[in-house]
Amino acid sequence: MTEDAKFLRAGNDEQNVLPDLAGNDFIDGRDEEKKNLPVAQFQSRDIAMRANSAEQIAKMGYDYLLESAEIRQRRLVSASRLNEPASNAFRELRRNVFDFTGISNPIVMVSGVGGRVGSTHVAKNLAAAIALDETSTSMYVDCNITLGSEKDDEHLGLTDFLESKEIEEDKIIQETGIRRMRHIGPGRQRELAGEYFSSPRIRELFQSISGRYPDRSIVVDAPPASTDAAILADMCDVVLLVVAYGRNTERQIGDAISIFGRDKLMGFVFNDQPYVPEFEW
Repeated sequence: MTEDAKFLRAGNDEQNVLPDLAGNDFIDGRDEEKKNLPVAQFQSRDIAMRANSAEQIAKMGYDYLLESAEIRQRRLVSASRLNEPASNAFRELRRNVFDFTGISNPIVMVSGVGGRVGSTHVAKNLAAAIALDETSTSMYVDCNITLGSEKDDEHLGLTDFLESKEIEEDKIIQETGIRRMRHIGPGRQRELAGEYFSSPRIRELFQSISGRYPDRSIVVDAPPASTDAAILADMCDVVLLVVAYGRNTERQIGDAISIFGRDKLMGFVFNDQPYVPEFEW
């Protein structure tokens, strides 16, 4: 998602590619309690909860933190880059996620319409944008297990955890060098992703790490739209589809939506839109 990327919510009037999605509304029963509270009472409770969350989150420990230059090199948003267009785009995407779900700790899946569309870049930066808020934490979970971890990464990852009950979740959670953001790598490369995603253990993992802090969001970096990705989507609150601007066709987008269905589809991120500079006359 570059500074020229665009987010469209499913059902947005601007979305002419698939107009049959118009009117798609997300209803979550977990938000029912909020609807029944008087506005003043809800706002007071919300402020108190956020203050309590910030106090708990401030106790998180760090072995290391990345310098601003290192964060920039990794193309991630940070507190030192808040006024940059790309940072604003991901902060806006973060706001859309929370507005759409109506909950403070959603599990968001990011998948691509096809391969090489930049979905990993979008997922990492969404997690980083969520972590910018001192009352929120994020967990980036790389589920691209058919690719596996980088060769020089010796940390245990998702496949290791799913294959051995002797490995506890704390053993696979890594620091990212960014405040309030943690990471779980894919682990050793495995071919049959669907079998791993069907394991009850992965669902238990998501539930456990989302409950570690009251405002922890999980961003799931999923494989491109496929049957395997659809299994993961069943464990998530919403799905974001990344589309490569000018490369993915209307048919490909339609096929991806058919795989995930309308109920959990939040919208699309159109990535790599061409940059047109603004001129002042």
